[in-house]
Amino acid sequence: MRGADDDVTPEERAGHASYMSRSELEVIAEINLMRSDPPGYARLRLEPLRVYYHSKLFFHPDRSPVPIQTIEGVRALDECIRIMENTKPLTALFPSEGLTLAAREMMQEQGATRSTGHTGRSGSTMPERIERYGEWNGLIAENISYGFNKPKDIVAFLLIDDGVPDRGHRVTLLDWELNRIGVSIGPHRRYRHMCVMEFATGYKTNRP
Repeated sequence: MRGADDDVTPEERAGHASYMSRSELEVIAEINLMRSDPPGYARLRLEPLRVYYHSKLFFHPDRSPVPIQTIEGVRALDECIRIMENTKPLTALFPSEGLTLAAREMMQEQGATRSTGHTGRSGSTMPERIERYGEWNGLIAENISYGFNKPKDIVAFLLIDDGVPDRGHRVTLLDWELNRIGVSIGPHRRYRHMCVMEFATGYKTNRP
């Protein structure tokens, strides 16, 4: 819902939020690390991944010997690195309680199923979930990661965006107009882990 005033608190500006878990806050910290220095993040997190690609298989160093079947192989990684090397620093994202509630709703609905995508089990859409808990202005967006539970993996593989033609997850993470974020991490019946992220330019959470 457009026209909302932003309600970011001093606690949220400092990267803290009592309504989020430690892991969820660590995801935001990882995103902000990336946004503060995209070329540096590419060197720190992305370039070291090259050695784990064998054709289109990715052998994750922290997972079981069973590799991840990618669609594009190392090509998507190399493209991402080139983009990051030419991206200027971006502003930090601040936590939002309402956006976190929207993310949690999606995580709880979809995590109990084997499905993926941006439509909830009840048929809810991303705008409907975001507007249920507050008012937004500017832009809104949603990213969902499956199969990873470590913040560095969640962020890195959304940036690489293997198999996504428009690189929509990467575009969202690098969008200079976005300022607020909600995150929810939980189990997924098919992929074991999922992480839902809701974004907005500005957001005002509904209060009793």
